[in-house]
Amino acid sequence: MTAVEFIEVHKHYGPVRAVDGVSLTVAPGEFTTILGPSGSGKTTMLSLLAGIAHPDSGRISIGGRDVTWAPARARNVGLVFQSYALFPHMTVQENVAFPLRIRQLGRAEVERRVGQALELVRLGGFEKRKPSQLSGGQQQRVALARAIVFQPDILLLDEPLAALDRKLREEVRVELRRLQRELKITTILVTHDQDEALSLSDHVVVLHQGKVQQIDSPTEIYHRPRNRFVADFLGIANFLEGEAAAGGIRLPGGQVAPAPTGGASGPVVGVLRPERIRLANGKGPAMALSGRVSEAVFLGEAVRYSIQLDSGLTLTAQTSESATHYAEGTHVTLDWDPESVWVLPPG
Repeated sequence: MTAVEFIEVHKHYGPVRAVDGVSLTVAPGEFTTILGPSGSGKTTMLSLLAGIAHPDSGRISIGGRDVTWAPARARNVGLVFQSYALFPHMTVQENVAFPLRIRQLGRAEVERRVGQALELVRLGGFEKRKPSQLSGGQQQRVALARAIVFQPDILLLDEPLAALDRKLREEVRVELRRLQRELKITTILVTHDQDEALSLSDHVVVLHQGKVQQIDSPTEIYHRPRNRFVADFLGIANFLEGEAAAGGIRLPGGQVAPAPTGGASGPVVGVLRPERIRLANGKGPAMALSGRVSEAVFLGEAVRYSIQLDSGLTLTAQTSESATHYAEGTHVTLDWDPESVWVLPPG
């Protein structure tokens, strides 16, 4: 049985097609991320699933049950908002207990479940504190505890890490994945952050202008994007545009970039990730390209270079911080394994 299913779902707001014929299946216990830029329709999809909005056409099911027109209260869905939406006048314990109170559970059962939920998010001992007495990461974990305390069928996360600084975001990301695996709860995350999508998910759904561009595992979607939008949105991509040639792609300047073009002919576009490029100060392999470092950016764990080829094309390369550093203006050669280039499907 599928945990979540969208079948040809449409949702329009006036002339805007927020969700445009989306079909999607999420398996039980899976962590799926809906990834896309602002205005792509990802929050609308979450609203449709939570029952906050209803589609113009199509069908939505949860656990095999048609919930297309079911009210939010009948869906047994846990939802964590970007702002956490904690009640400032309530303690941590009262915030987490709120969903159980409105379900009219007994006092002993409420206390038992709240205690379990707080232990799961590692906030035991914080019961009497108010939200204002907690850090951003702790508030986020309270919101998570409140969303799981009533044992929902699915957990929906609306950019829950967006308000955290980078270090805390990475720490909470690890905790979130641990919690999801421990509970084995079907989870759908909405985000525009590619790092979150790649590090947390079993599957990633890339959305653009209301349409699904690709559904795949993080590794497949990063290394084998279905189209140019997916390649460009998932990290940094170099696009090698030219004519299929023996051994690679003939660039406009006449240089041949190594690529597995096979028996292709005519115009092709290859995707090359920066970390796949090897740099050398001097003569490289036979098919190495040459160019000049126009910019070098230190990123801490890596160095990112912009390199202008002799043909005029600019490529981005990235090496580990421990590798040889190249100053701006340095002439370098670039090469890579042909299999590092993913030739986009035509069309």
